[in-house]
Amino acid sequence: MAWWSRKTADARRNETLLLIAIFTLAIFLRLALALVNLQANDDHLKVVDLLLQRVRRLSMADCRECFHPKLYYVLCTALFRIAGIHVHSVQIQAAQLLNALAGIATLTLILAFLQRSAFSAQTRVIVFAMAALNPRLIAINGQASNDTFAILFGTAASYAFWRFLHWPSRRFFLRTTVAAALAIASKGTALVLGISFGVAFVAQTIGGVVFGHGRRAALRLAILLGIMGLTIAIANYDFSNYRNYGGQGRHAPLYFFKRTLVSRPGVVSIAESYFTFRLVGMLIEPTITNDEIRYPWHRTSVWSQLYGRLHFAQFDNHPPMWRTRDPHVLNVGRVLLVLGLLPTFCFFWGVGKRVRKAWQAWRRQGWSALIDMKSLWPLIVIVGYMMFTIKFTRDFRDFSAMKAIYLFPGMLAFVVVFAEGIEALGARVGGSKMWSRLLQGTFAALALLYAWDIALLIIHLVAVGLTGTW
Repeated sequence: MAWWSRKTADARRNETLLLIAIFTLAIFLRLALALVNLQANDDHLKVVDLLLQRVRRLSMADCRECFHPKLYYVLCTALFRIAGIHVHSVQIQAAQLLNALAGIATLTLILAFLQRSAFSAQTRVIVFAMAALNPRLIAINGQASNDTFAILFGTAASYAFWRFLHWPSRRFFLRTTVAAALAIASKGTALVLGISFGVAFVAQTIGGVVFGHGRRAALRLAILLGIMGLTIAIANYDFSNYRNYGGQGRHAPLYFFKRTLVSRPGVVSIAESYFTFRLVGMLIEPTITNDEIRYPWHRTSVWSQLYGRLHFAQFDNHPPMWRTRDPHVLNVGRVLLVLGLLPTFCFFWGVGKRVRKAWQAWRRQGWSALIDMKSLWPLIVIVGYMMFTIKFTRDFRDFSAMKAIYLFPGMLAFVVVFAEGIEALGARVGGSKMWSRLLQGTFAALALLYAWDIALLIIHLVAVGLTGTW
């Protein structure tokens, strides 16, 4: 039963109205940002320009972003040619609107998943609000970047795989495989998600072999790996970029306590970068800089960077047009960083529940527990992206490698665990009206401030466009 209502009918009506309101607001913010924004974190349209000139087999020697797989760029190229779009500013808007639509499609998938889930009405509303109105997700949906399509197809693959785990069929396996291939063809960050599917099938194979029926899981694994390998080959991945640019961090010494600086300092020591969470520093200065020498002290803390970027759209202080020192904007950011502690707490509570459930299943069933991936798979994804974050930031060492958006292709697994954390917290405080209302009010305030954060960004970009200065 929902916290907010004693009657099931009232809860369903409230849920429907709130979901419609949240979805409508989320759509409006994405479309508005896509129309007024003119810059992205990186110049991805340079790749499209080269494709329009019919340059093939692009690599980093051609442009800075040319090492990425090319699905998003090919779609933009086709759109520009079919629609006859030649003006650069209109190309930016068209590419951003394409991403805004992909972002809306992503929300549709998340909502479909939540509607099929067994979570309570209030949990579905809270989770959808946190996802749909998250400022970092809206911000990347409003930029001409390849991240949004990786997120869309990653979410589609996760949703299909989740349904496959509950109702195994060729249809859901095919959907998982195709969507995973499209995600990998969009951006390399989706490789972690694809590997998680592979790990799940490996575990099912091991569990099945023990009981004499692992052949089907092994066949699925072989098909998945074959299609992933083919996608990587076709998508024109340029792994030399990782070797060349990741080498600057790999070849520089990294100590536990002693600081060593590489490029624009990000990871400077194991203790400082991986064992700190600098909330106070973020509240003092809720943004970062691109400077090699002058930067806030929380910029060298990986988890602080992920947290700040996730909850405050202007935490990055980038692209240049987005930069502001407006006290009201910065204060909104400070409040968001404080309120963001609640969903973070719920997430880790959900992780704890999943770990405990998996451990209990292992103790009861032994190796056969590996056959049922419904409990383990979200943890596999989360652990995979945490390992990727540590590896990627360790190799590059530059602070720009510390991005929350790199985790978004696996977002649905995070959503599952987050929702379970909310359910656990709700069950704990459900008997107290005061605590229930406090939690509802905190989540409502966070959702509204998420939306206000993006609204302020849109107003800022309109003002910048009118004055031509930033």
